[in-house]
Amino acid sequence: MSSETSGKSIAANDSATMSSEETSGKGEGKGEASNEKAEKAKALPRTSGYRVTRIESPSGRGCYYGQDLSHDDMEALTTRIVVGEYDTLQEAIEAARSERDGECRFDGWAEEHYGDDPPPYCSGDGENMDEDEDVTIRIDDIGEEVRAKEKEMAVARASEPPGKKQKQQQQQTQPQQQEQAKTNGGSTTVESKSSSGASSGTKKNYANYANGTKISKDFDGIPFVGEIISYDCEAKLYKIRYTDGDEEEMTNYEVKRRRVGSPKAVASKGSGMKKDTASSTKGKDAPSNGEDQLDASSTKEKDTPSGSNGEDKPGEAPEKPTASSSSSETSAPKPDKIRTFGPTTEESIPDENMFVRNPCRVEGGVQCLPSCYGTGAGSGKSSFAYCIQRLSDRNYAMRGLCLDGDGAKYTSFSRKNINTRCLAFIPETNLNDHAADETILDTCHLDMVNNNTGECLLTADNLIKAATPDLECIFLNGYQREGRSNERIDPNAIVKAIQTCKDNLKCFALTECVLTDEILAALASCKNLRGLTLYMTMYMTERWSGNGVTPATDAGLASVISSCPELRWLYVEEDRSGLFDDECWTALFNRSCPNLELLWVDSWKNTDCRRFVTRGSHPLIRSTLEARASSLKLCMITPDKHLKSRYVIGGSTETDRLSGV
Repeated sequence: MSSETSGKSIAANDSATMSSEETSGKGEGKGEASNEKAEKAKALPRTSGYRVTRIESPSGRGCYYGQDLSHDDMEALTTRIVVGEYDTLQEAIEAARSERDGECRFDGWAEEHYGDDPPPYCSGDGENMDEDEDVTIRIDDIGEEVRAKEKEMAVARASEPPGKKQKQQQQQTQPQQQEQAKTNGGSTTVESKSSSGASSGTKKNYANYANGTKISKDFDGIPFVGEIISYDCEAKLYKIRYTDGDEEEMTNYEVKRRRVGSPKAVASKGSGMKKDTASSTKGKDAPSNGEDQLDASSTKEKDTPSGSNGEDKPGEAPEKPTASSSSSETSAPKPDKIRTFGPTTEESIPDENMFVRNPCRVEGGVQCLPSCYGTGAGSGKSSFAYCIQRLSDRNYAMRGLCLDGDGAKYTSFSRKNINTRCLAFIPETNLNDHAADETILDTCHLDMVNNNTGECLLTADNLIKAATPDLECIFLNGYQREGRSNERIDPNAIVKAIQTCKDNLKCFALTECVLTDEILAALASCKNLRGLTLYMTMYMTERWSGNGVTPATDAGLASVISSCPELRWLYVEEDRSGLFDDECWTALFNRSCPNLELLWVDSWKNTDCRRFVTRGSHPLIRSTLEARASSLKLCMITPDKHLKSRYVIGGSTETDRLSGV
């Protein structure tokens, strides 16, 4: 990520100046405290004053003459340097003039041209037709910027996800079907899977639980009984009315937990919340954990893997109907859930405000507008925010497959100056649906990235603090040794976080994070682990050695594969590292994790005469994959630049490209 403030040197603040007593060595304890306060003062962004910035950008002349540069191209070729920040406008004007006088492109004409005028000053006003770049020196009112960003932030927080807007448009064009779904609990048109893997049809919302279904919930230790009186298809919420007349709304997940007869119809752990109206209880009592997921007792998978006896286990063991359950709940048949795997014609839509709308719940994050993340980052699908969104969507696609029984759909797109197609998973639910889910520890989030330096803001202490025994998913991004984050990073903090929730942990993702054998050993102890994503970790791990830390190995990852029989999603993209090699393939050949449905392995090497050679014994890889032909729904091995697998199960010799090019 390009840094907007590369080379920035902010003027020293008077409050950060050490007193003579401190500099002379007297009052040592007092001096250390003052130093600490001074450093904190420097770290806090200013809310008033004036900033002088020097901007160098293509002039449209010289080597850029005749070039039609796009906005993204211009941003990529533009450099911004903060000259300083000042308390008064006059100080800022003097600093800008001094910067102008020191720049040769203003020599001989600027003083006469501008006279006593304040900035901005632009070297293009000198009409030098040979200059490739123009230099602009300007002053920004920091207070006005802060107020403008606060307004932008408020608008961003109030915005709706792009997908929601599309659904609302569809509902407006189909009012009769929508009204029918609201009144009768909703029939649905499900997606169908074509031979090419693309989906067709439109999925509508419907209620899994009928009106009259009994609910039991404790408030301050006192059980209250209620029943479902209606379902809102658009919001995916059930309205519950209790025997004392109070009402509240519940998600599908909450109803499933609190339905009378369900073994999970108990109060939230340490909740202490009083029963209140829908406006105050909505989304605060239990994690949403997939609000529109189908009840396991009534879900049947269309493309069932062989050896599974026709039963799918997306989240938990199916619940048996009980005598106390409403008879109407099981009387009407529910439509089958069609699971789509592989490439789809659906488009991944950038949701630039997703992270502003859903702040990171782990301490240490800082909210910034997406536009604040560096110059040259572009917009839309070229933006840094969309890059993090795609990483996040992949994590929630894993969660959807492993916990909700969803498929695994993805699309791809091309970007200028990037040779390979960019991958984007399309999950059924994403951060917008799970922002309040307390079973998910998610730091794959824009809030956890320093918008000036790109460093990870997650600390070891905050990671350990956020880990609870009830966690089902841990998603980490950028937890690596880089710059000032050296002091905050401890690989063993990941180990401690895993150990805290090892009995419940089902999905784990590391993206550009440090990965050690100690972390893999901790994962191997998680017998209920269903999903594992490792992306570009080995480059970060090379910076660690000794001090009780062992870089991750093929054997370490193989132990996870062998020790986690419930594994359904295994995504390892490590390029030229040796993380996924013969030992991992041997573990898969020995029928470890028999329920594996997604296998995505990008691990290759270059030889003297060939490139992109898949790591591992090729006969072993072929035998392993062919033996899993009936159970693997999505298999991608060392994808090429078009996102085509270099080995196709059941394919011809032409589709076997394990030996590279």
